[in-house]
Amino acid sequence: MASEAHDSAVTTPKRSISQPATPQRPVLTRGLLLLLAVAGGAAVGNLYWAQPLLDVIAHDLHVSTGAAGWLITVTQLGYALGVLLIVPLGDRMNRRRLIPVMLLLSAAALALCAAAPNFGALLGAIAILGLTTVSGQIIVPLALTWPRRVSAAASSAS
Repeated sequence: MASEAHDSAVTTPKRSISQPATPQRPVLTRGLLLLLAVAGGAAVGNLYWAQPLLDVIAHDLHVSTGAAGWLITVTQLGYALGVLLIVPLGDRMNRRRLIPVMLLLSAAALALCAAAPNFGALLGAIAILGLTTVSGQIIVPLALTWPRRVSAAASSAS
C-alpha cells in the first residue's frame, strides 16, 4: 500500500510519442527585461562618454581640443566595424553567451581607456571600446526572440 502511494506520487506526466521532450528556456520576466535594457543602455553609453570630457582629456594629455575630437571619430569607426563584423555573429552563435563576452571585453576596454598613459594609447583603447560596444545591438534581437510568459488574462482572451 505504501509503495502504491509512493509510486503514484513520483510518476511523471504521460506524453504522447509524437511530442518530444523540449528543454525549458527561462521566460522573459520584467526583471530580466530590465536587466537587458540597462545592459543595452550602458553598452551604448560607451559611445558617448568621452564627448563632454574632451576639454579635460585634451588638457590632461597635452593635445588640442581638435585632436581630442578624434576620440569620438575613432570610437564611431570601431563601432561601425563591430556592427559589420561582430553583430552578425549573434545570428550564428548563442547570443546568451556572446553578450556577456562582449560586455566583459567592453569593461576591459574601459579599463584600458582609464589606464591610458598618453593620447595614442587612449585612441587605441577607445577604438577597441567602440568595437566591443555592439552588445547593445545583440541584446535587442535576443529580447525580441526570448519566450514570454503569457498572463492568464491574455491567454484567455485569445
